[in-house]
Order: sequence, then structure tokens, then C-alpha cells
Amino acid sequence: LAFELILLNLLIKPLIILRYFTFFMPFVYFLFSKRLFDLKIKKIRYIILILVLIVQIFALGVYYTKTTHAEWKEAMDFIKETNETNKGVILLDEGTGNKWLADYYYKEPLMEVIPLSFRKEKQTESVMTDEEVKEIIKSKSVVWLALSRNYKRGYYFRDLLEKELGKWKLEKKFVDIEVYLYEKRKNN
Repeated sequence: LAFELILLNLLIKPLIILRYFTFFMPFVYFLFSKRLFDLKIKKIRYIILILVLIVQIFALGVYYTKTTHAEWKEAMDFIKETNETNKGVILLDEGTGNKWLADYYYKEPLMEVIPLSFRKEKQTESVMTDEEVKEIIKSKSVVWLALSRNYKRGYYFRDLLEKELGKWKLEKKFVDIEVYLYEKRKNN
């Protein structure tokens, strides 16, 4: 049964794209081919082999035509193209890896990129308080919020900014990233 579960998983994902279990693949290929050639009926052997090849070709086609990674480059380009002032700030809801990605793709640092949460050590996560966020945004006329991989807090920071600055002026969704533009209210 364990072999069948592994085989089922491999049929769903392209075999040559598995990143973390490459060292395990010769064993899987060996077991699969042994089980396949242990079948008594040759016709079933060929049908299974053809089905595996068809599924793999389809999976590779999907892999190479569909964006499967977070579109940080596109999100940062969108911010650069639509930003009208450098008196703003870009806030990231998850700062550990996202800060590095935002800094990498936002090469012209017209605005400061600030993570709202980050990991101090491997397991310890630090999240800014509402007061700290309010302090950051009070002197900014424009606030960008990039939400990505925010599984723990969901839309907490978006809701906080909406409460402080009003409804966002602009919203754009990318693969694994949502970008919101807030502008300071006239009475603030």
C-alpha cells in the first residue's frame, strides 16, 4: 500500500521536478519497473506505461505554462509603475523571506520596505503592535501593503490600515501576493 501511495503522488506531480527527494528517485523507479514487469499480462503493462507517460507529459505542460511561484517581480514593478510619490512606505505582512524578495525586486528604493512581522530566531516570531504600525504610517502620505503567505493573520493588517486610512485606493492580485494602496485621508 505504501508503494501505491508513493506512486499515486508521483503520478500527480512530474517525476523530474521533485526537488527534495531526487536521491530517492532511483529506488522508486526500480520498484515501479519491478512491479510493472511482474504483471503477467503484457497488455496491462503497456497500458500502465503509456498512462504514466501521458500523465507526466500533461503535468510538465501544466508546470511550464502556469505560474506556480509568488510573483514578487510583477508586484514590485506594479508598485513602481503606479507610485506617484516617494513619500510612502511599503509594508509586508510576513517579513522573513518576503523582505528579501521585496528588496531584491524593488531595486530603486524610493520608499522604505518594512516587515510587519519577522522571525528573530528559528521559532520565535515577532509581530508589530497596532501602535507601532500607526506610528509608521502617520507621517506617510502613501502606504502600500503587500500580503503574501499570511496564513496566521489573514487580513489583519489590511483591516487595520483600512480602519486607520480608509478603504484602499487600488488593489492588485498576483500569484500568492495581494497589493493594496492606501492614501492618507485629508483630515489626518
